[in-house]
Amino acid sequence: MSDAPLLVARGLTRHFTVRRHPFARASGVVRAVDNVDLTIAPGETLGLVGESGCGKSTVARLIVRLIAPTGGTLLFDGEDLLALSGQALRRRRADIQMVFQDPAGALDPRHTAEEIVTEPLEIHAIGTRTTRRERAEELFARVGLRPEHLRRYPHEFSGGQRQRLGIARALALKPRLIVCDEAVSALDVSVQAQVVNLFKQLQRELGLAYLFIAHDLSVVRHLSDRVAVMYLGEVVETASADALFASPHHPYTQSLLSAVPRHVPGGRPRIVLAGEVPNPLAPPPGCRFHTRCPLAFGRCRVEAPASVDLGGGHSAACHLVTKGAPAPSLRRTDHA
Repeated sequence: MSDAPLLVARGLTRHFTVRRHPFARASGVVRAVDNVDLTIAPGETLGLVGESGCGKSTVARLIVRLIAPTGGTLLFDGEDLLALSGQALRRRRADIQMVFQDPAGALDPRHTAEEIVTEPLEIHAIGTRTTRRERAEELFARVGLRPEHLRRYPHEFSGGQRQRLGIARALALKPRLIVCDEAVSALDVSVQAQVVNLFKQLQRELGLAYLFIAHDLSVVRHLSDRVAVMYLGEVVETASADALFASPHHPYTQSLLSAVPRHVPGGRPRIVLAGEVPNPLAPPPGCRFHTRCPLAFGRCRVEAPASVDLGGGHSAACHLVTKGAPAPSLRRTDHA
């Protein structure tokens, strides 16, 4: 992996205006993503984890430019993605592709597998009809599908095969970064393992970088070089996968990792948090986690914590975290 980052997001923000009906005045703002910093190096996998609704999928859509940010910067290979439009953006999109959670919903049921895989090539005017078909056959073989099934429609494939078809489509333009938004969560466990191993094989063979979003922390640990943890629209901790699972510093990360079954590497005594995730329409002041954190004190309720550099690429945003000091420890209730 190169030391120079492939993707750099700084202060990435996306707020959604809420209206009771299309012609009403705004009744509030959902802070889906707030001041998020991420970097991904060439050939690296960055895992992105957090509870449902924390903003992970919004980050994914911001990076592939499916939606525009409210603020922040987004650089790909040193180029400002947010300054691109038209043909320039289309050319750059060839380098950043996406694999979606629901393979059935992400594939046009009226198109054959060949049409699905070759469509990106047609849009970018790459090759002839013959060479595009040859490329589709090559991609089918690479992702573990049979080239003779190129004439099939999506409903004729199993769920795992449909996801492989989605991966083949994402590979068609020879991207450098693939954003995987819960790409294995809709699959059976045995099929998940096969698809995760396929992602690792493709990374070795093609030098791909991944942003890998998932709920299954054991999958994230297996696949990721580094992991970023999100809570209520903010990144609260970032570290190498080994460092994060061995020594999580942010109290939320500790509670999140405690959900990993204890027989799985990285499993920890269970931590049960009180309360619910706050409404993103009205996030709490100060540290957004303070309403559920057993260690919260006065400062947490009024002042948002800055991210503390712990060395070795490990950082955490918590008033109790200090470089060189042991991680703060939540009171643990073991229900395992």
